[in-house]
Amino acid sequence: MREALLARAAASGLSLNAFITAALFGPDAPPTRRKTPVAKQDIAVLLAQAARIRDLLGNVPTLPRDDEGELLKTCRDELVEIRTCLLHLLGRTP
Repeated sequence: MREALLARAAASGLSLNAFITAALFGPDAPPTRRKTPVAKQDIAVLLAQAARIRDLLGNVPTLPRDDEGELLKTCRDELVEIRTCLLHLLGRTP
């Protein structure tokens, strides 16, 4: 019976807990929100951006003083993109 229950829950698109809650309470059940899995491609993009920031900041000691501001602006912009993507992956709006 357990396998049948798990199969019905999976087919409904709900977690097992949400499926049981919906079965017990019917239309009066509290709303559920299933978390979507994080896409590996999105994680790869974030890791690449973080590596780029690390590389850019590693060059700070060798840059002329005038170029430091532009480098820091580039890093800040990359961090804004990373934050936006993370918020999106969490289902939130930036």
